[in-house]
Amino acid sequence: MFSRRPRRSPCTRVDPPPGSVLVLSTDGLVEVPGTGLLDPVDALAARPAGAGDLEAEGLADVLVDDVRRGAHRGDDVAAPVLRAR
Repeated sequence: MFSRRPRRSPCTRVDPPPGSVLVLSTDGLVEVPGTGLLDPVDALAARPAGAGDLEAEGLADVLVDDVRRGAHRGDDVAAPVLRAR
């Protein structure tokens, strides 16, 4: 049922330190058939530190290219990346 009154969602402001990285992803970036999720998620979390000081777009390219090299994945992949300045 539709309401005529708009609902307000809670909002939280975050002020990350410069250089901080936020990576969002679809499940296709971390799911590997026949394995659990912890190892791929840990590997994804460690990847930005190993990519140096790439801008957000370059880091997103690195993350997606890592997945493209893995022939075992056929799911969709998206990795929006934000880097605080």
